Amino acid sequence: MGEWWLQHKNKLFAKNIRDFLGGSEVNSEIIKTIETEPEFFWYFNNGITVLCKDVTKVSVKKDRIQADFIAKGISIVNGAQTIGSIGAIYEDASDEQKEKLESAEVFIRFISLDKCESESFGLRVTKATNTQNRVEVRDFVALDFEQERLSKEFRRINKNYHYKRSADTFSPDESNYGLEEATVTLACANNDVNLVILVKQDISKVWSDTSQSPYIDLFNSKVDALQLVRQINIKREIDLLSIKLQEELESKIQQDILKYGNLFILHLVLKQVKNEIYSINYSEDKFQEYKSVQLPTIIHKTLRISEDFIEKSGNKSRLWGLFSSSRKSDELKSFIMKQK
Repeated sequence: MGEWWLQHKNKLFAKNIRDFLGGSEVNSEIIKTIETEPEFFWYFNNGITVLCKDVTKVSVKKDRIQADFIAKGISIVNGAQTIGSIGAIYEDASDEQKEKLESAEVFIRFISLDKCESESFGLRVTKATNTQNRVEVRDFVALDFEQERLSKEFRRINKNYHYKRSADTFSPDESNYGLEEATVTLACANNDVNLVILVKQDISKVWSDTSQSPYIDLFNSKVDALQLVRQINIKREIDLLSIKLQEELESKIQQDILKYGNLFILHLVLKQVKNEIYSINYSEDKFQEYKSVQLPTIIHKTLRISEDFIEKSGNKSRLWGLFSSSRKSDELKSFIMKQK
């Protein structure tokens, strides 16, 4: 395939929807695998689909299992990035590097159009092999053991935890909880205010690598299903209260705090929740009472203290900037926690 690339370059992809795209993130990973782990390339790569005008058998091996074929009029309709990446390495490779390349194997299927009755069949193959549901960053979270563990623990307390994307949608209620709200809640329950800012700005960055921070700071063996359920329920209650307060509050500053600092407020509230509330011995009735009685009091107090801080700092405008700055948020957090 390296030789194919040297001789024909993008002409190989005449009927493909794309030529070789060069140094994209995916292509860089393809090259990295070939260079560092060529023996695993067969397992990691989806393979290549080639359309041909015709395929002719020219000889059969003694074992009658293998044979030599000649494929004419070929066009690679799926796998352009694989071929291009192999070619990019092969182009500048030394003889020693080319020998190492040979240990990388690729699955290829050749489809002959010689006796095809439909003229559009080749076009349909091209379209079908290049069409798939887009894989989102969050989808790889489903491979993490901690997600499956949480799902099992949720079921033990008669709750459902939805961490995989599915055709079956769910409505968040007292029995159903999702990955996104779990991620936001765990970030806000963490001591690091930077995580609050991160999930506010781009939650997908949490899921980008499940083997390191910030993901493992949130999802790890210390996360308890019952505690997470109650933390999410506190978040949901604060969301409802915020909508109500936005209409009732007369203070423009407090309205803006709820608008731009909603997750910061959740962060402060969760830092004030006593551990006993997450205990299995703390009944659901008592928890409901906490949400309906104590929680509104905590939020009103937090809003008043926050407004006082903002008034004293003289920075009443652009409050979105306060809640996107870790330094300013930490200053406000310190001010509030000292007066709780």
